Amino acid sequence: MPRRRPVAEKPHVSDPVLQFLQMVWQLEHALERASKRMEDALGISGPQRFALRMIGVRPGITAGELAMVLHLHPSTVTGIVQRLEIRRLVKRTSNAKSYRDLRGRTIAVTEGTTNEAAIKAINVREGLDLKPVLFRDHDQSFAALAAGKVDAWAGDDALLYAQAAESGNARDFKVLSDYLSYDPYGIMYRKGDPAFDALVKRTFETLAEDRELARIYEQWFIRKLPSGKSLGIGMSPQLLSIFESMGQPTE
Repeated sequence: MPRRRPVAEKPHVSDPVLQFLQMVWQLEHALERASKRMEDALGISGPQRFALRMIGVRPGITAGELAMVLHLHPSTVTGIVQRLEIRRLVKRTSNAKSYRDLRGRTIAVTEGTTNEAAIKAINVREGLDLKPVLFRDHDQSFAALAAGKVDAWAGDDALLYAQAAESGNARDFKVLSDYLSYDPYGIMYRKGDPAFDALVKRTFETLAEDRELARIYEQWFIRKLPSGKSLGIGMSPQLLSIFESMGQPTE
């Protein structure tokens, strides 16, 4: 007849503090096992489900508030929310009205642009701790924003509006009205040709006086484009001032 192996008895812990810590440890491991079973069955972990329920109860909850409710570090909550976004279980929106409202957030920056330097300058000047994340091109920068991998994207305003319009979900994005930097565009032509220089200046003055510059701007930045999309970029005060300095009527 086979012998039965002796069953080890669970050691008794008499100290109340150790008993409490033992219960906490048992509870933690039970929650981990339940979370693993939930992830296998539903595709989301326990923390993700808790976050999802909190977002459902309080749709306007911020990441910081969610971190406090979950008793997790904000960086951990960011990862949880990003995974929920990737699975399209939640959609993150922003109430930011200025770049100053993005303190401590990640900002997509396209390599080779002036925006990384602009963000670093703002961090030095205002201490906002904005975190630039570099991407190879504009499409990658926008894709990272759309997927929730970054909190914002810094770029030329016309480019930001154009990417949002072409995405087909322009209402999902908002371009802030204040600037990280001001980089004016210009027209370059050869030196040493005063007659051509005078022609360029006279042509622009004529276009401004006839309001043709304003009409061209409206055609490409306000009205519908040939693609059927519209950018809806109002003329900046700086550009309006330039047009008026060339002779465009103020009224």
